[in-house]
Amino acid sequence: MNPFQTFNQGGLSSLISHTESVEAGDLIEEVYDRFRANGSDFLAILDENRYVGSVSRSETLSLLSGRYGFPLFARKPVEDHLCKELLCISDSLSIHEVLDQALNSRDENEFYHDVALISEERHFLGMIPAHSLVQVQWGLMKENTEQIQCQRQALQYRTREMQTNLDELHASRSRWASLFNENPLATVIVGEDGAVENSNARCVSLFGNLPRGADLSTVIAAKERAAFEERIRKSRQEGSRVISKEYHLNDGDGPAQRIAKVVFAHCPDTDQIAVIFDDITKQREMEQTLIRKEKSKVLDKLVGGIAHELNNKLSPVLGFLSLHESTKGEGVDLNVFAPMMTEVTEEAAGIIRQLLELSRPPVARKERACLSDLLTRTVEFLSVEARRQDCELIFHCVDYDKLSPIEFDASQLRQVIVNLVFNAFHAVSATKEKRVVMTLREEAREAVVSISDTGCGIPDEAAPQIFDTFFTTKSASEGSGLGLGVCRNIVEQHGGELDFTTTVNRGTTFSLRLPLSESQECSVSEVTVTAPPAFDLSERNLRVLVVDDEPYVAEVVSRALKRKLGFESQSASSGSKAIERLQNGENFDLIISDVRMPDGDGFALFKWIETNKPSLLNRFIFATGDAGGSAFEDRLQFLRRPIVRKPFLIDELSSACQSVFLPA
Repeated sequence: MNPFQTFNQGGLSSLISHTESVEAGDLIEEVYDRFRANGSDFLAILDENRYVGSVSRSETLSLLSGRYGFPLFARKPVEDHLCKELLCISDSLSIHEVLDQALNSRDENEFYHDVALISEERHFLGMIPAHSLVQVQWGLMKENTEQIQCQRQALQYRTREMQTNLDELHASRSRWASLFNENPLATVIVGEDGAVENSNARCVSLFGNLPRGADLSTVIAAKERAAFEERIRKSRQEGSRVISKEYHLNDGDGPAQRIAKVVFAHCPDTDQIAVIFDDITKQREMEQTLIRKEKSKVLDKLVGGIAHELNNKLSPVLGFLSLHESTKGEGVDLNVFAPMMTEVTEEAAGIIRQLLELSRPPVARKERACLSDLLTRTVEFLSVEARRQDCELIFHCVDYDKLSPIEFDASQLRQVIVNLVFNAFHAVSATKEKRVVMTLREEAREAVVSISDTGCGIPDEAAPQIFDTFFTTKSASEGSGLGLGVCRNIVEQHGGELDFTTTVNRGTTFSLRLPLSESQECSVSEVTVTAPPAFDLSERNLRVLVVDDEPYVAEVVSRALKRKLGFESQSASSGSKAIERLQNGENFDLIISDVRMPDGDGFALFKWIETNKPSLLNRFIFATGDAGGSAFEDRLQFLRRPIVRKPFLIDELSSACQSVFLPA
């Protein structure tokens, strides 16, 4: 076997050719006889089993040859004639150290001898021939050469692979730059401090110039800027999670009208945030149009039932009053029927309020409040239609007193609930058991509204398309397919989800999930009137100016305030006439004004007072029976004054008046 292969299998000990040795005190002639007995060229010399050196065949023969060699050296101890050049190596050395000592450290004039292998305690292990070490060295050199060749080939392969990767990187960078710059969505890369590091061409058309280092939050409307900055900080903390939010854009000095859907994505390799803007202003405008169409359809369906309900409420009032007038009061004591007439009129007013709330245009204004109140009012309003369709409508609220607030747009969510309930009414219309159950509960930090019906269910082939715009299972006269698509979009804008479960011929349940608000306090954006602490104003001789173009309304308000609060009331039929009285020096402690009037409306009156009578600004109450448009509602809310919605109860009007006189 090749010595190199032998070495690879067994190490240095496998290269030993023999383990023959002599004692240090043995005579030269005895050693010579040993050489003649075996074919070794070298023998180890031991002293008390410890290696002290070697003796060579040639050296022994040289000593004993010649005319006087044998007599002179035959009886000499062998330890006197050790080989000076022969090496001994420890079996603890590496092969490279052995070769370095045995071969590579000699100069070119020295002969290569065998090597004695000993242990660390200098015990003789055996003799290794020089030619075996040479073959091992050649084997190692060959192996190293082959490894170098393999490494060179691997390096060439990696170099080619690196070049390929580099080419792909250049191509990828080129594609990325092209996609980044030509992306129809405005894309901005921001650093740790939220400063702009890169932006594409679409940003210029959307925001104008965005220089490197600019504060990106300046493109957001001022009222939402802090939330935008906080979202960037959280995106870095949340890592790979992609978040999308909607923000109003900053349109200079005017109010922010445009809306953008903004996606935040963290790039962990560079610790940057990619902020992507999608201008969805037109999309939202279209959605508002769809919502208005859906609302109009709902009102068309409700109008017959509402008219029937209102006629039933008002018929006894009109009947008893007509009877009282026809008999000149004889035999008809209105005091007896007054509680009944008050009750049915209040119920009629409640129906009208619900109708106004439903018909108000969407203003996209979120408030933090408890959802149970909205659902309760909506169910009360829809109960009219439920009775008309002979359907049982049930509302069940789980743990009413423990419900947490959420942030929602009341008008939009009311639209969603009404649409889902109307769909449920349609589903049960042909069934024997007509029942719709609405449930509100909290589950995993979410408010969950479930609307279940006992209807026909949704067919398997229609279920995947149920939320598609313009898809409907109803006839052309019953539905346009706008409803569920609009509902899901509204819910998603609130950060929630809308899904359903259905069983054919057994019913369907739609589940609306909305995230709970982080704050536990409920609040509303509209300046509503709540009952103030009771206190007496009758002794203050307060004067009130009632401004309304309906004389009967002005008369009943004046009489009610006189009786309830002791106010001295004067009236004006328009904003212009009210201004004229104020200009003529009349003094009033309170002004109650209708909003829409033909000759100077309530807004014009308020503006005049703001300029000319600022002391009356906090003593001004708006009264309106108009649902108005979005601009109307925005303007009304902006003034931050109490609003009394017609038709109102006298106690509501009285509470509003008392609220403006509360001590600061």
